[in-house]
Amino acid sequence: MCGFALFSSISIAVGNIFLSLSLAGLLYRCYLRHDDLLERLCPDRKVMLVLAAVIAAAALSAAFSGDILWGLRVFGDHYFYRMTGLFAVLIAVKDKKRLWILVELALASLLINNLHCLWEAWVRPDHRAGGFLGFYMPTAGALSIETTLLLIFGISAKRLRDRCLCWGMFLIAVLALLYTETRGAWIAVAVAAVLSSALLAQSKKKCLLACLAALLLLIGGVSMSHSLQMRMVSITDRDFQSNSERILIWTSAWHMFQDHPLLGVGVGQYERAYQTEYIMPAAKERQLGHAHSNVMQMFAERGALGGIAFLAMWGYLTWFSVRGWQKGRELAYLALFAMVTGMMIQGLTEYNMGNSVVAKLFWFSIAVALQWIRMTREEVKE
Repeated sequence: MCGFALFSSISIAVGNIFLSLSLAGLLYRCYLRHDDLLERLCPDRKVMLVLAAVIAAAALSAAFSGDILWGLRVFGDHYFYRMTGLFAVLIAVKDKKRLWILVELALASLLINNLHCLWEAWVRPDHRAGGFLGFYMPTAGALSIETTLLLIFGISAKRLRDRCLCWGMFLIAVLALLYTETRGAWIAVAVAAVLSSALLAQSKKKCLLACLAALLLLIGGVSMSHSLQMRMVSITDRDFQSNSERILIWTSAWHMFQDHPLLGVGVGQYERAYQTEYIMPAAKERQLGHAHSNVMQMFAERGALGGIAFLAMWGYLTWFSVRGWQKGRELAYLALFAMVTGMMIQGLTEYNMGNSVVAKLFWFSIAVALQWIRMTREEVKE
């Protein structure tokens, strides 16, 4: 899992090698000992229930889809292989020092990729930076999950050296995020950062100053590039092609849901249904295979059961993390809130749950936070 964390934002192929090795080791561990699996997989009963509801809804949709074999194959990839990080951390990692090593390696991976993005922006200013991942969407998704963590760690760090390190990495992450030119990720990180800072800051004045400083940083970064200025202006432009195209895609997804209200068109069937039956006549991007939105994808592909289960997971994870933070001021709760908020806000305009890099990183990160919370609870009981 250390190998996966280190390459999570750098190389899909190398990350998959380490994740596959982790899966093999995990299966062998479960073969040797399986009497404690239910206990290890349930750091919090209600959290695991909402996750199980999402998985169960997807399984039902796959089983009753038009192509059952393909549906089950996609289901296995999304909810078995890509969730290996979740299962491995919850079952096998039982020490906070090891958890923190995983966090450090994942953030180091993000930093390396961010530096490559800045190099790309310098060498090719007319190119949307994607870093070592080669495409801007996975990089933007990873930044949506992890950027606010650096802000939280920078505010809460006790040693000056740690604060400077975290703030420096945060600055680099914000600049890399700008150069991906991914507007949904911009909004996601902004929302997650403001809300997390408001929860963390004991002084409203300090929180306001931090927000003003971040706003000035954003304005300064955007003013350096004409293309960034155009992307920023286009956020509210309904006639901008990317915006109008998304509206058409979401309309098609809604029509799918209306025709298949209970279980949707089936897991793995969205692309075929969209391109052969539901694509709008005015749509220009006619080869798309997803709905450019987690919520619309879930309702179109998995119907009311899948869509409601997904929204319930988002809602409960948010409530669980905010309530836990307010009760005990344990930083893992705030980290969980920041990661979920960043992921889901970006997911309103991008199907990031369907992106292999982003989904693996998300489940892995969620597991680290939940495991940290469980260990803290056990320490308190002892």
